[in-house]
Amino acid sequence: MPSDTRIATPYVANQSFDQNYMNAYVTVLSSSTYQLQPGTSLSFGLYINSVLMGTRTCFTDDPSGSGGWASRGTIINNGYSLSTFACGVSLFKTPFAAGSVLTVTVWSNHPVWVQVDTSPTTNSYETSNITSAANNRSHIGHCCPRTITIDAYSD
Repeated sequence: MPSDTRIATPYVANQSFDQNYMNAYVTVLSSSTYQLQPGTSLSFGLYINSVLMGTRTCFTDDPSGSGGWASRGTIINNGYSLSTFACGVSLFKTPFAAGSVLTVTVWSNHPVWVQVDTSPTTNSYETSNITSAANNRSHIGHCCPRTITIDAYSD
């Protein structure tokens, strides 16, 4: 994901939602050959039918300063090690109907290597030259060559 770029990934809800919470998050990867730059921040937005319902900014230098949940981990595969940083946005006690369009946006001030979906059911859309997280809107840009993985879970 290039720096100063917003990625928007929309989903159509296939059932209604009436739970206590939902978390939608992105996993950022880094390795010895592709490291996160110091001072990297990721800003998220969660929209339901184009209405902003929640935002969050995560700081990769200090996940504990991100507030709420942000996590670090490691994946090892055949001796190759990847560090992971997962962070996203939460929705609390906000019901929505089947057929609603949920859009998760993510913006970063530095390039980041994000996990992509190998069997996408939707597309991601990018808008370049977004120089501030304040411009993290649900407006759909150009179709990305890959769909970023948005993981979501609820209670």
